[in-house]
Amino acid sequence: MNTRTILGTSLFCFAFALAGCDTVKAPDSPRADTIASGSYPNVVAESGLGQFMGVDVPQVIVDQPTDTRPLRVQVPVRSLSDSPFAVQYQWTWLDRDGRFIRTSGWMDAMMEPRQQVLMTGNALDGKAERWRLEIRSAR
Repeated sequence: MNTRTILGTSLFCFAFALAGCDTVKAPDSPRADTIASGSYPNVVAESGLGQFMGVDVPQVIVDQPTDTRPLRVQVPVRSLSDSPFAVQYQWTWLDRDGRFIRTSGWMDAMMEPRQQVLMTGNALDGKAERWRLEIRSAR
C-alpha cells in the first residue's frame, strides 16, 4: 500500500468515527396520545381495578350548571366482586374548552359485594362544564 491509500483510508475512518459520536443528546419526549381528547372516558379506574367494577353509563346524571348552581354529576358504580373492597375517588372539573379548574380531593367509598355506590360530585363554581371521575384502590 502506498502512503496516499493509507492516509486516505485513515482519514475516512476518522471522519466516519466522528460522525457516529453524537455528544449532544436530545431529551426524551412522550409519544403522541392515540386517544383523542373527545374520546377520553369520563370515568377511569386504576389499572387492574376496572375488572371489579361496572359503571351504569345510561344512568349517569349530569345536571348542567345554571346561574344559581354549579355542575353536579352522579355516577352509579357497582361492585362486580364477591368480596368487599375499599376505593377512593376524585372528581376533576374542567371548563368548556377542557382546561383544568380543580379537583375535589380523594374521597373514600366501600364497595360491598355486588352492590352499587352513587359517586356524586359538585363543582364549586359555575365555570366547570366538563368532568372526569378517577377511581383507585384505597390508600
